[in-house]
Amino acid sequence: MANLTRVPVMAHVVCVCTPRAQREKIAYDRSSPSLHWIAEVAATPSDHQHYQHVMKKQRQARRKIIRQWTALPREKRQSVDQIAAFAKTAAQQNEDAFVHGRRDPYQKITAWLLPRTGRS
Repeated sequence: MANLTRVPVMAHVVCVCTPRAQREKIAYDRSSPSLHWIAEVAATPSDHQHYQHVMKKQRQARRKIIRQWTALPREKRQSVDQIAAFAKTAAQQNEDAFVHGRRDPYQKITAWLLPRTGRS
């Protein structure tokens, strides 16, 4: 965690949703008529923002892989063996999009391509 300044607080604390508060993660004391600064954390992307970025990369990779698969001639996308070979190379080419996933990239790609086997 970044530099955190701790100040004793007796009342309820709430995060104020202003652009500066979101950017710097500032918390204020709600009980006071004027907002008193309690703690400030150096600006870092939140876990939610990081998750959104990772998911965006995976969605982009998924679209790209499916486009490449459907661009192949129909006779080259008929069998499970062809899916396996394609998924292996696609996983290697797009490994940066699957860094944070729990499932094996090969399994994900295979699951995306199975319903599209043999379709035009």
